[in-house]
Amino acid sequence: MNELVVVDSVVMKLDIARTALAEAKTIQETKSVLDIAVAVEVYAKRQKLGEEAVQYATSIKVEALAQLGRMLRETPRNVGAKGIGTSAVPKEDYTPPTLSDMGLDKKTSKLAQDIASLPEDKIEAVKKGVVSITQARREQRRDESIKEVMDFPTSKYRVLYADPPWSYGDKLTENYGTAEYHYPTMSISELCVYRD
Repeated sequence: MNELVVVDSVVMKLDIARTALAEAKTIQETKSVLDIAVAVEVYAKRQKLGEEAVQYATSIKVEALAQLGRMLRETPRNVGAKGIGTSAVPKEDYTPPTLSDMGLDKKTSKLAQDIASLPEDKIEAVKKGVVSITQARREQRRDESIKEVMDFPTSKYRVLYADPPWSYGDKLTENYGTAEYHYPTMSISELCVYRD
């Protein structure tokens, strides 16, 4: 088959998936679109159909993950049994579905909710391929930790102890490892940000 015909077929399937995503009302419908986008992304990479086809599939995958994450946040949590045996299970008419009931695993659920919690500009950057999902999540965690560090107390204290997340530049050792391995760190310039 002609490569151009294959690329056109892939793009057409992705157009259908994008339309289905816009019309998706349930977690299962959104998950179906996500599955299609992931499959087409893998196919486009393996068949070397070009960066444009791969990026289009990635864009739809990220949109589907963000939509899925927003839907999951609005879904009541299934807390399961609170105790040993079935006697501890509440006798309610409605029990929220589990992740497996919705066709999801914990990893996909966490990823979707992490992406949904990103600001729109970071989601757009991931969709365009400017940053990876992992980089965007890492930057978001770093931004949040910087904000936490920058929120100074408003009361008066006799002693203020500060233990900022220094980036020591230490080397990975066999027993311990660098500070970056254990928590998000900040450079000296990030620590010295002037605040009014």
